[in-house]
Amino acid sequence: MGNLRRQADWPPTLDREANRKLAALPPAELAESIVPLVERLSDPVSDLRLGEETACHDLDPDIFHPQGEDSRETMKLSRRAVGICLGCCVMDICLAKAFIRNERMGVWGGTTERKRRNAMPKLKRHLAQREEGVVPVSEPVPATRRDRFELQNGRR
Repeated sequence: MGNLRRQADWPPTLDREANRKLAALPPAELAESIVPLVERLSDPVSDLRLGEETACHDLDPDIFHPQGEDSRETMKLSRRAVGICLGCCVMDICLAKAFIRNERMGVWGGTTERKRRNAMPKLKRHLAQREEGVVPVSEPVPATRRDRFELQNGRR
């Protein structure tokens, strides 16, 4: 996952393709791919401030908490908010922070509340496994099926 970064990678650069891939992942794969960043940002030493680098910093926060007259309108408004996130250079960090803070409402890091809610159990299981030593912390978590295939077949 090319969009996961370290503090040394600051200031961030926009990687729209990585953002699109991250936002398109099914909930289980989304949870797996965000684990390393969630762990890094959960560290008390980690202090990445998003600030003016975000695509949303000067927008009305209500855009990211859509409430329409019906579910179709709400979905349309949510897609608009996700589209703004896709153009953000810190989308992955925003998503990780949403998981850390257990954000239940609105669009965060290019995901809707439903997608985060569906990914949360898998994320918690994976973090618990790492803590128990089942998955080594230093082992990278492949972001996609293709990444896993390439790792298994020695193509990376």
